[in-house]
Amino acid sequence: MKTIKLGLVKGRHEMPVDEYILEEVSDPTNYKAIHAAVYNKLDQIVSQDDFVSLYVTGLTIVSIECVQYFVEHSIEYQSMHFDVKTGTYFSQPGLTRI
Repeated sequence: MKTIKLGLVKGRHEMPVDEYILEEVSDPTNYKAIHAAVYNKLDQIVSQDDFVSLYVTGLTIVSIECVQYFVEHSIEYQSMHFDVKTGTYFSQPGLTRI
């Protein structure tokens, strides 16, 4: 199993990630376009054998689309949240296989 560290939108926040899912979001209210862009990108970069650390600092709508994708495709993931007090990230378990 390979671990992939993914950020949501490039340039919105500095994150310790391997790759960003989206380069930009021109209209954050256009959830249909965001859905299509997220699914297209994730189809290219993740597989069911991967474990994803998703850094969720960014647009909530993109986070929701990612989680939906992971659940629909049975991809294990964890959400990584920024702790402003410590300046570090902490994990929240997501989908895991038993």
